[in-house]
Amino acid sequence: MPPLVKPRKLPSEIIADVLDFAEKDALKRHLSAYQKAGFGRNWDEYRRKVDDDLLGKFNQVLSLCRQSGFINPIVRGNKIQWSQVLSPVEVAGECVLCDKSDRDCRGWFVVTERGKEFKPCWERRE
Repeated sequence: MPPLVKPRKLPSEIIADVLDFAEKDALKRHLSAYQKAGFGRNWDEYRRKVDDDLLGKFNQVLSLCRQSGFINPIVRGNKIQWSQVLSPVEVAGECVLCDKSDRDCRGWFVVTERGKEFKPCWERRE
């Protein structure tokens, strides 16, 4: 099955852009500890153990990975692995997995012969 959205970047590239080596190791330790505690454990309770700066960067990584079609990070063999969202239908636009609602999208309007058209934030300006 093809991916639901065409990835802009792979999770490893996103992580390398957002986290330094020490932060990546800390994130792996936290994810691994959370997994060992059991997936039924409340994330809101566990996240209090994570440094606020790292938590903010992790949220950024999650958001960017979700926009590229990757979700559910887990640690296997000292590596962070992701699930890719697949679909039997045609590839959809990145808005499908974006965590911003239409009202919060930072896109822009362009004037065409049909009037104004909204362009989502992930589309490149021409």
